[in-house]
Amino acid sequence: MKRNALSISVYVLAACLWINHAQAQSCPEYFRFVDFGAITADGSLLRGGPTFKVKRDGEPLFESGSVACTDIEPVFTDGHNQPIPLVTALSYSSNLVAPEMTNLNIKRLSATSAKLAQEPLEGHRIARSAAGNSATQGADFLCVHVDLSPSQTISCEVVSPFDTTLSFIVACNDTACAMSGMAIEKAVNISAGWTISGTATLEEAGATASDIATKIHAFIKDKTAH
Repeated sequence: MKRNALSISVYVLAACLWINHAQAQSCPEYFRFVDFGAITADGSLLRGGPTFKVKRDGEPLFESGSVACTDIEPVFTDGHNQPIPLVTALSYSSNLVAPEMTNLNIKRLSATSAKLAQEPLEGHRIARSAAGNSATQGADFLCVHVDLSPSQTISCEVVSPFDTTLSFIVACNDTACAMSGMAIEKAVNISAGWTISGTATLEEAGATASDIATKIHAFIKDKTAH
């Protein structure tokens, strides 16, 4: 089971390795939307990527200090002549999605981080095929037990509601679950966390992960600028 433990460790590491394409700067005093930009063939970050609403009725929908703006010019404006900063990270207020959620983050991955983000999926599939691992499959998830000290950990592969040809991994301990690698589009990923009962079964953990992924998808779609 050591290889499984290593895979989960890489999963935690990969969730922390995020891109820094441009020098960070302070964000504008007031803005209603953010742009996650697009990457050119030479690796440069340009405007025109996924754009999300971050204020409602003048009130912020994000956690204070969580928006990572860049120094790239020019700064575009919206229909109210407010700036649309080019950003690499944003944390929405997770309670807007589900009360059990503890965080909801959108970040742009570097090429290296995007590759590392696939490690949890490989580790999960190793655990799934390992002898003695119980497994439970639902309509859009498959969960297994992974033996890690000091507690039994659950690993679930869940079909992404953003693209049903893709999947992501959720890892749970006795009190919480962490998800990383749910792609909005290439290199723009969502990570999230939520609490879970210590007595949760594989089926309950998988169903909760699927339900929260669906709620996140609906929330992000509602905040996406068209």
